[in-house]
Amino acid sequence: MSETQPCVQIETDLWAVMRYKLEQPAAMIQCVTDRQQITKFLLMTWNPNPSQRRLIAMYDSLDAANAAVKWESAGVKTGRENHRWGGQTGHVPQSYRDGAPDVPTSV
Repeated sequence: MSETQPCVQIETDLWAVMRYKLEQPAAMIQCVTDRQQITKFLLMTWNPNPSQRRLIAMYDSLDAANAAVKWESAGVKTGRENHRWGGQTGHVPQSYRDGAPDVPTSV
């Protein structure tokens, strides 16, 4: 494993992919072997409840699966606040950029 992309083995065939949030993994990687003894690494979303984790992609190696989990870009918001107004700063109301509550000024 690369030092720049930490991946922590927590069970025999399960790894937690760690990124900026050190209190929880960014993703999980599960190693599985099929009937033909071909090993695959399943990249899954993180959820504390294993039954709620969802498959993202399948890779031939642990390194490839780990490398597929990207680091957040510095200064880029992710999630709802980035998409609420189309994700473009020019289209975000000034009150929203200033941190004031989003209150419509006209109907």
